[in-house]
Amino acid sequence: MFAAAAAIYASAYAVVALPSQPWQLLLAAFLLAGGGIGLAETAESSLVAQLLPDHLRGSGFGLLGGVQSLGDFASSVAVGILWTAISPTAGFAYAACWMLGTTAMPAPRSTRTSAG
Repeated sequence: MFAAAAAIYASAYAVVALPSQPWQLLLAAFLLAGGGIGLAETAESSLVAQLLPDHLRGSGFGLLGGVQSLGDFASSVAVGILWTAISPTAGFAYAACWMLGTTAMPAPRSTRTSAG
């Protein structure tokens, strides 16, 4: 699910990275990005809930939120610098490459055993 979300994000960023696009294409890119965030955040939360034992789940969700916030900030800074120093195309192409790279990451495996 996360790889699908990353691929959707990459598609949206690739469209926005084009030098010129009609508003209909930009609308499609924003809809794709919205779908990507819905899939990614749901998959991340499900993974935290699945991998962590009950007594650590609250801390896990807190850590997830913190890591997401730091990643959002770092990404915004990097894309903003590329946008300003080079071009908007460079900024969104950079973001698209990162999203494509995440699709190659292996899926985590659950180490929890059922208490049966």
